[in-house]
Amino acid sequence: MKGDDEKEVEADLLAFPPQPSNESDSEYDGRSAAEQSAAVEVVSNFIRIEQIKAKHIYVYTVDIRNMDETQQQQQQEQQQSEDGNHQDQSARPTGVAVTDSQVRKQVFERAVGRNNGTEEPVDARGVVFGGQDYAYSAKALHKAWAKDPLAPSITLGVTHVYEPEDPTVGGDLVPCRFHVTLQKQRRYDVKLLLRYCHGDSSVGDAYVQGALYALDSIVRGCELPGTIPIDGEGGAGRQLSAAAHPAACDSELPGVSLHWEYKYTVRAGRGGLLVNVAQRLVPVIVSRTVADLARDFFAPTLRTSAADGSLASLGEREWREFEATAKNLRVSAKGSAGCACRVVGMSTASADQTAGDRRPPCLLLKAADGSVCAPVSLEMAEVRGTQVLRPMARWQRARMLALGYLTPTQRQQVTAHGARALGSAQSRALDIFGIRIGVELARVDALVLRPPQLLMKKNKDGDPARVVCNEPPRDSGKWELATRCAVDARALASWSIVVLGCSKLTMPPPLVQAFTMQLVRACCDIGMDVRNTQPSVTYAMISHAGGIEQALAESVASPAAASSAQLVVCVLPSRSVRVYGELKRVALTVLGVQTQCVVAEHVRAHSPRLMAMVALKINVKLGGATAELAKRDGPDGLGDDGATLVIAADVCHTTETQRMSVAAVVGSVDSQARRFQGIVVQHPARMELIENFDVLVRQCVRLFYKATGIKPRRILYYRDGVSDSQLRAVKDLEVRAIYRGCRLIDPDYRPAVTVVLARKRHSTRFVVEAKKDGVVEPSAEFANCLAGTVVSHTVCSPVVSSFYLAAHQPDLGVTRPTCYLVLHDDSAFAPHVLRALTYNLCYTYPIVCRSATMPAALYYAHRLSGKGRLQLSSRFDELSYFHTKTQSSTTSKNKKPRNNTSLPPPHLVPVHKNIQDSMYFM
Repeated sequence: MKGDDEKEVEADLLAFPPQPSNESDSEYDGRSAAEQSAAVEVVSNFIRIEQIKAKHIYVYTVDIRNMDETQQQQQQEQQQSEDGNHQDQSARPTGVAVTDSQVRKQVFERAVGRNNGTEEPVDARGVVFGGQDYAYSAKALHKAWAKDPLAPSITLGVTHVYEPEDPTVGGDLVPCRFHVTLQKQRRYDVKLLLRYCHGDSSVGDAYVQGALYALDSIVRGCELPGTIPIDGEGGAGRQLSAAAHPAACDSELPGVSLHWEYKYTVRAGRGGLLVNVAQRLVPVIVSRTVADLARDFFAPTLRTSAADGSLASLGEREWREFEATAKNLRVSAKGSAGCACRVVGMSTASADQTAGDRRPPCLLLKAADGSVCAPVSLEMAEVRGTQVLRPMARWQRARMLALGYLTPTQRQQVTAHGARALGSAQSRALDIFGIRIGVELARVDALVLRPPQLLMKKNKDGDPARVVCNEPPRDSGKWELATRCAVDARALASWSIVVLGCSKLTMPPPLVQAFTMQLVRACCDIGMDVRNTQPSVTYAMISHAGGIEQALAESVASPAAASSAQLVVCVLPSRSVRVYGELKRVALTVLGVQTQCVVAEHVRAHSPRLMAMVALKINVKLGGATAELAKRDGPDGLGDDGATLVIAADVCHTTETQRMSVAAVVGSVDSQARRFQGIVVQHPARMELIENFDVLVRQCVRLFYKATGIKPRRILYYRDGVSDSQLRAVKDLEVRAIYRGCRLIDPDYRPAVTVVLARKRHSTRFVVEAKKDGVVEPSAEFANCLAGTVVSHTVCSPVVSSFYLAAHQPDLGVTRPTCYLVLHDDSAFAPHVLRALTYNLCYTYPIVCRSATMPAALYYAHRLSGKGRLQLSSRFDELSYFHTKTQSSTTSKNKKPRNNTSLPPPHLVPVHKNIQDSMYFM
């Protein structure tokens, strides 16, 4: 007999029906601002969780320790544990912690079976454990198994088991003794999670994320039909389709089979729980020697090598590239059935190499318990089981990307296969919690917004009258530039060209002259006035440290120019970040000159499309603009006062220096959000939140007032790169900082603030069924969503106003919509107004003639954070407070401080005064 509470929970969770939007239905029929929008039904990559019978989800941490390890290993493990945390270790058993997921799972199964007096699998006892850190159950195990029902932990005693591969080894078998301890961590109420899905915001975000993580682990622990297991670390919970990719035996990827990896993620939708079905193409290798893997890796090099084509002819540089691929593979000695070891590196030479003798290096191995194994040669090292190969060589990755591009129909077939595999799975893990999952992908109602009207000049003859461009095609979001000119085309009077790292033999002057003529023609086609059609060309080698600065300084002050150059076109020998970064640092912080970089290969072979994009970038850097929105479609349409300030921010975590991150904030300086100015801030490493944001907002407001003479009445703030765990922090800190920044100007100044978070790193996809005469055919194929497709319910957050917007249509693959979350809104925007404005701002990115994936302001912030990263130099790193912080972190074994309040304050990155008012970051 079920209790009343259990019946109530089951009734609430039974058969989640499709829920309507939390917003009024008038959004889809008859609303005045959306009268030109079209309703459409899209197919998502979500499936519904139809039922959960369990009342609670109990989470236990699992500690498994090997009691037969040496005393020295015990001391090392205990010392590491003391350094990591200061928890009480007296109650924990001695021994060495077991980290191998396969060993942990086998030991746990034996321990649970011993505790029950049987050898049943672990999930038959009502526990889900995949070998990771946590176990899950629908019942309170600490009350059912422990002698003391009030005890929070369970020790399952000592169990005698063997290593997974030991039974195949001949001779006497020595058992290992393990301690298995379960510690209750938390209990999650399923009914509270359901209330959250129906819009109850009183349920904490941390509570919901923990419950969803538990459901993730339960769902991913299912053994699905038609999948193959993955060996090695990180293999738990990963599902590879047994049906290989059609190009699995591709001749350009020998020895590697390609499979689709499915990843299932439980999410809280509006009205019920959903499972997101994501897939990606992964290379898989099965039981082969590392030497064969190396031959496939170096296949192009060995075919073109003048040597004998053997691995011994390769140099140290090539082997360093292969080391990244071989790392973390699980290998064992060829012909041996012993335990597999993990590759941690490669030696620079083989163990028995003599003087003058060249042989391939050996592999450095480490066992699961952390002990170092003897080096093994490539021929004797054999990959154990089925493993995912990552990373690969650059040419292999390029081939993988080409094979991974799917048409919408192909992707939908792969996604539907993964959904059916999970929905039809007969898994005990799901049965324990009474979970029933649907097999059909969820269909969602959506809107297709009308494209905005753009203003551009009618012709290139300087006609000042502006005309309304024809609306972009609804299915692509593109428009043609060939018959139109930029709305604000600037004059290019003084400029020069510098060729870096190339001689006149590798880059002949006639080739540069032909490129110059094409660039001048492209600039004139968009309406620019190029007064100097034959700029000076200088060649400079950059062999010494100051070569780039000297070459740029000479080019800026060229005798052929009447005054200092407005622009320097720099021809780079390659895509080297070191050369590009130093060039931008010198131009932006030392000389104060606009630069436009072009790779040498594009000078030799260039297309009209490339030249048009370069011309548009030059025009923007000089202060021009490609197009602008009509007043009714831009920020001006929000009111007659023209006082809407658009701000965007992004944070870049640098790899060049480990001591700081770079935050970029851009703010509009006109009423149409066409021109922006940016601020770059350095602050301590890995900090996502922007410190002293109030000062930056004050500066943005001042710049807007200086340019327009109007104090903004509305601030629209777009933020990029914020995870779920940081939503609360952004709302509490950065939103308050906006108001503080306004009060710094005037204590009584309080504009309306709207904060919108943008996310591109997600696995949500939408496609539409192809129709003929408005009717879906029985064998209908799928197509990408039309540009402007908006989804605002079912798969969106149940407690935060959010929507997915597909503002563009890609040329390859399937559209990845951008997810927007409205964290704060004082402006009381109607939902359709904010969505339409966000979509319209995607058309203002000035270097393309199509809609972008996000509003242009977010792209500016992203580009500016990248430029700020390149501006870092020793003179910034050696500032007193950064130097002091580095010394203190060195004495504490490079530990990251947990209390961010003790970190040094950020500071602005200086930019030369000649260009600080321009969009130099383009």
